[in-house]
Amino acid sequence: MPSEALWIRLVMYEQLRRALGDGFYARLHKLYRAQPLTEDEGGAKNEVQRFVLRACVAANLDLTDFFERWGLPVDAATRVAIGGLKLRAPEMDLTRTRI
Repeated sequence: MPSEALWIRLVMYEQLRRALGDGFYARLHKLYRAQPLTEDEGGAKNEVQRFVLRACVAANLDLTDFFERWGLPVDAATRVAIGGLKLRAPEMDLTRTRI
């Protein structure tokens, strides 16, 4: 992967921080500490889905569109889990957050 691609991918995380505030990642890390991943939950796909779900919980928003615009697919099970939380969508397109 070219080094430019890595920097472009990091923009997604910075957009979340800027749009959701400095406390977002603290809340997200707290969720991971409270519910650590186990070895049987391994696999890149499962980790992505858990990240999407936990990010939604930490933000108290349905971030499905944001992650899909960044190329992180959200599977049906994760959509159901997020839907069950009855979260509202962000009021603005977070992918437009300037860094």
